[in-house]
Amino acid sequence: MVARMLSFFAVVIFVGAPAPARAADDAKSTTPTFVLRIDSINNLIENAKYLAELAGQKDKAEEGLKALQSAAVDKNIDKAIDFTRPIGMYGKINADNPLDSAGVLLVPILDEKPLLDLLGSVGMTPEKGEDGIYSVQAPFPPIPVYFRFANKYAYITAQNKSGVDKENILDPAKVLALSKAATFSALFRLDQIPDSLKQMAVGQLDEHIAKEKDKEIKGETKTQAEIRRKMMDGAAKHMAHLIQDAAELGLSFNIDRKEGRLTGDMTFSGKPGSTLAKEIENVGKTQSLFGGLISSKAAINVLLHPILPEDVRQAIGPAVDEGFKEALEREKDASKRALAEKLLKDIEPTLKSGEVDVAFSFRGPSKENHYTFLAAAKVKEGEKVEEALKDLAKTAPEKDQAKIHFDAEKSGEHKIHKFDVQGDFDEKARAILGKHPVFVSFRSDAILVSGGARGLETIKEGLEAQPKTAPTGLLEISMSHLAPLILGHAKGGEGNPEEIKKLVQETFKGDNDKIRVTLQGGQTLKGSLNMSAAVIKFAALMGTHEQKTFKEVGKELKPAKKKPKKEEEKKEEDKD
Repeated sequence: MVARMLSFFAVVIFVGAPAPARAADDAKSTTPTFVLRIDSINNLIENAKYLAELAGQKDKAEEGLKALQSAAVDKNIDKAIDFTRPIGMYGKINADNPLDSAGVLLVPILDEKPLLDLLGSVGMTPEKGEDGIYSVQAPFPPIPVYFRFANKYAYITAQNKSGVDKENILDPAKVLALSKAATFSALFRLDQIPDSLKQMAVGQLDEHIAKEKDKEIKGETKTQAEIRRKMMDGAAKHMAHLIQDAAELGLSFNIDRKEGRLTGDMTFSGKPGSTLAKEIENVGKTQSLFGGLISSKAAINVLLHPILPEDVRQAIGPAVDEGFKEALEREKDASKRALAEKLLKDIEPTLKSGEVDVAFSFRGPSKENHYTFLAAAKVKEGEKVEEALKDLAKTAPEKDQAKIHFDAEKSGEHKIHKFDVQGDFDEKARAILGKHPVFVSFRSDAILVSGGARGLETIKEGLEAQPKTAPTGLLEISMSHLAPLILGHAKGGEGNPEEIKKLVQETFKGDNDKIRVTLQGGQTLKGSLNMSAAVIKFAALMGTHEQKTFKEVGKELKPAKKKPKKEEEKKEEDKD
């Protein structure tokens, strides 16, 4: 097992982790192209126990960990490797000769002898050279592995021996400090990748795009094919910027047992002054019309307002024109075609604008365990789109027209239209939203749709909401607010309110029920994940709850066993 692990590390180092074979002064004066840091083995073990306990698998986890610890003691691994310090890996690409690069794995060491004895016990006896470097042949793949001891670490590499030369190795205390101290973290300095490799990558990308552009798609018109090719050219252009102008990528994931949170972070930057850097900066400058719609009491919040590249916007116009042309050609009725032409003209500015700004808020539950939704999207010339909706309604069947009530309500200067479509909801929709109408309203810059328990009040709130600076993308989920819906579904739509309340109270306290994912621009592009550890506990309890429910349902569906007939009853039946 140990031999296989060492072989695996060797492959990882050789294939995926380039580092320098350069002069000593060069190696010391420059920073690595990449650094990976993994928390200490002791912390990893404690994290595993913590997550297992949250998931209701504490006993199984302890059993597995005891087996691993027993094996470690049996092989003296605990005497060779230091379980209290982090594991790492670093590397730097040799710009003069990228193929002459290698990576270095850092393993914290307590004592050299037990490690050497361990390797010898599995048939991998190391040989020490005059330069202090040990060499050993990995069984699979059959490649040479080199390592040396220094700074209380084993520096391990494959193929390229010079990666662990005394003058080339780096101080772990400094190297691992470059990467964020977390359960796992990584830092990639993409601007150190040689231009020759980047050009090679761009060339391969262009070749792939060219093949895709030449493909013939069944049913695609000449105009559609031209639009598709232009959009692919635009995508290739931006991918090339990404490859050529990328500066740094940072990743981290952390399990905070004290705070009870799981967090993940991503940072990405472009070279100063590059096109990519400007695009990332512009992403952080935009406001969303619907930043004010995000509610801290919602079960789900979604917000998306990216900036589309100019070439993509330019391609949207012809695509819209082609779609309109096809739609009108399919309509043979002259009066309907005239109406369709007017409708399409009214929504054309919105479709051609290339602006994406949408939001969705799912709120509740109410006392009756019903929810309310609010959806909003940015539009151009909202009044014209509203008129288009009214014209479209005139073509609906009479029974459907009877459900439509234009100008039924009002909020300030905004008219609110009511659609009595709740009778068309299926059983699941009624269980979630209740028997409430759907409301639609327009501002000059937006369309809003709401429905459910507080549909009318919510759309009025939405109409008054002000634009705010907000993340480019946001997804926020409140598990305590969703619990009645989730657990009610597990019961076939009829969850026990008291049982649900008790389960939620046992799991969530305060604001520890959230899952939040964001993406925003600025000096760097930043992504983040923040999740309460209580969510894992709730998921485990929910699984137990569902299993219990299925067992109960199974008992109800299982036919009762027939009692054996008495001898007298059998004789009477035989007579009959």
